[in-house]
Amino acid sequence: PMSQNKWMEDREGYVANLKHLAKDDPTEYARIVEGKWVKQQVGQGIFKEFFMESTHVKGNAAKGQRFVPQPNFPITVGYDLGDVNNGVALMQQVPLKDKTVWVQLDEIATIGKKITLQSFVRIILSKINEVVMRGAEVKGLTAQQARRQFTVEHISDNSSLRFRAAGGDIEKNLIEELSAEELRNNPDVYPYVADPIVMAPAPKGDGSVEQRVRLLIDLLQNNRYLVDSGCKNSVDMFLNIVAKKDSIFAPQGRSPYKHILDAITYPILYYSVNGTPAPRTERVEPMVYA
Repeated sequence: PMSQNKWMEDREGYVANLKHLAKDDPTEYARIVEGKWVKQQVGQGIFKEFFMESTHVKGNAAKGQRFVPQPNFPITVGYDLGDVNNGVALMQQVPLKDKTVWVQLDEIATIGKKITLQSFVRIILSKINEVVMRGAEVKGLTAQQARRQFTVEHISDNSSLRFRAAGGDIEKNLIEELSAEELRNNPDVYPYVADPIVMAPAPKGDGSVEQRVRLLIDLLQNNRYLVDSGCKNSVDMFLNIVAKKDSIFAPQGRSPYKHILDAITYPILYYSVNGTPAPRTERVEPMVYA
């Protein structure tokens, strides 16, 4: 233990540096900060030490208390799309007095269900329409006003640019075309949705999974990620997803929770690289519940 080190120079600075280096790793923190020789845990809950329902889950969906998106700040939709497993997270970065907080407004998760891309596009547009309408009703905006004040950005991983096995269409372009057609043919179904789904790719390479998990852990530690209580799949992911044997920051490959984790963390990585988009107004509305 450091308390037994009689020759330590600049103890305060040294300890602060150790805590910073080990802040994302409970095992390493116990070893180099607390002086405990603990085993490296395997198969442990990735967010076990960092996610607290009482702190990070807000609202009461059963009573209709849901997070409300703030106008003039982009709503970000993160995607992890596959043939049978899909995760989608609708989020918003909201600047408060002393920090910017990621607020997860809603989610879509379909695991083990084969859904046509056209059907899934309709599900996504319906969810965006629902979330924007939630904000518009609280703020007293018409559908036309809401379409101007609530912009939507779409972030996926590079694999969304791949050629699909069936048909050979580029998935990104196909989603854009299908969503544009759906909005054009059924404007009354999606009155609060202004634009089709145009995806931007999050960087993805060696170590990107661990990097994204570390970024999310950092947000949780600093109370900068909040989840609406209606996002049951996301809450279950935080509580139950476990790590690989050889990496405490990478989920097991066949985990059913991996898809919603990816959907949440692709936008976080994207904006950490590209910077947070500037609001269209300097006036910040307080976060409220519907």
